[in-house]
Amino acid sequence: MISRVAESCFWMLRYLERADNTAGAIGVNLSHVLDSGGGVAESWEPVLVVTGEMPRFRERFGEGAASDGELVQRYLTWDEENPASIISSIRAARDNARTIRETISREMWESVNLIWLWLQGPGSKRSYDVDRSDFFEALERSIQGFRGTAPDTMLHEEPLDFMRLGMQLERAGMTSRILDVRYHMEAVADADESTVVDFGPWHAILRSCSGIEAFLKRGRSFSGKNIATFLVGDPAFPRSILHCIERAEHALSRILAEEVGSTVLMPQRNTPRMLGQLRAMVSSLEVADMREGELHEALTRVIDSLAEVCNAVHVEFFDFDEASLSAPESPQ
Repeated sequence: MISRVAESCFWMLRYLERADNTAGAIGVNLSHVLDSGGGVAESWEPVLVVTGEMPRFRERFGEGAASDGELVQRYLTWDEENPASIISSIRAARDNARTIRETISREMWESVNLIWLWLQGPGSKRSYDVDRSDFFEALERSIQGFRGTAPDTMLHEEPLDFMRLGMQLERAGMTSRILDVRYHMEAVADADESTVVDFGPWHAILRSCSGIEAFLKRGRSFSGKNIATFLVGDPAFPRSILHCIERAEHALSRILAEEVGSTVLMPQRNTPRMLGQLRAMVSSLEVADMREGELHEALTRVIDSLAEVCNAVHVEFFDFDEASLSAPESPQ
């Protein structure tokens, strides 16, 4: 499998996951703003932080622009100058899909192309203006449909493994940022399990990660620390940080297994070690015992480590040169 195809597979799913996460964050925040009646700036700044767009947004629109909720939503949804907006992410996913038409299935191409055509057409703009929550929910359902199409219509070989690797790394980063920003913004790790807490903010955190029903099925009391513990380390929840890292490891192990017996020299791989260290760090986190500020420090390390892993994937699989290729060691 050539590196160009592998990179397009990796980024196609990353971009779609990013668009899905952004749509979910905006949609959930819309409901939360209506329910809480909080200040506009306080309500929309966290969404910019979660998506990593606060610095670029401030540079373009100024310090106080986050108080304009409509501007924030348009920037994150329709702004083509914003490389992380929904429309930019969908375009990039479609562009990557188009370059690997011979690799992906016909159903996958039709699915991502339909999402793009819908966004470009008048129906999506009308839905956005008339019922914004419905617009974001429809977009999320379309992306989820694409994700379901991939494993049902493709051979379960390297291309699909690179897609899964990209998706899981993107998802782990988003869950980490949502939990980091929202948990500390809402105040608050309530050490006393019996304390009555405001349902709204924690409901928003779980809904942002599509985790309300899964959390309730665990039978845990509705507290900040229990929710944080669930989102960090529940191995069975598909958007927990630990689960995403484990699935990324699994995809990577399948990719490396495909290289066994290859006659082509491959670069030295540090990515498996880095992912293994990250998994060990996340699995060892005792969220319930953390004092205020410690969870933020731990999540910052996770986010930074995920960025390092993604950089390593780029260097070792997509952009390696001959100097990085493995070769027999010289005799001593």
